[in-house]
Amino acid sequence: RHAPAPMAEPFPLPEPRPPLRWDSAGAWRVGNTRIVLDVVADMLEDGKTTEEIAEGYSSLSLAEWHQVVGYYLQHREKFAPLLAERRRQADALRAATEPADRAFWEMLRARAARRRATTESQAEQKAGSGTAS
Repeated sequence: RHAPAPMAEPFPLPEPRPPLRWDSAGAWRVGNTRIVLDVVADMLEDGKTTEEIAEGYSSLSLAEWHQVVGYYLQHREKFAPLLAERRRQADALRAATEPADRAFWEMLRARAARRRATTESQAEQKAGSGTAS
């Protein structure tokens, strides 16, 4: 299997560029971080302020966060199709992996329960035999 070819930046950013970069996976990233613009858009939709976002992600200055948020809000219509497609892809991936994830977590819970039962049984046997370690 070959890695997909890097996608070209879907639209040019103005000069001076806001601290956004297009990555080879087809996502807008904030500054030189791994933070995707999708996360910032979701936080804004949830009512977070630029200051609250900056508090959670100190890798950029407040001024840089204001540039990112300001540019995003002024050009939301440019970003909307890409963000909607990324959400659709994430939802499809989540739906495809959810059954496997559920089975994995159930297996871990069962393993932890067996371990607890074994530990409790050993503790009861020690207490019942009257030996202390």
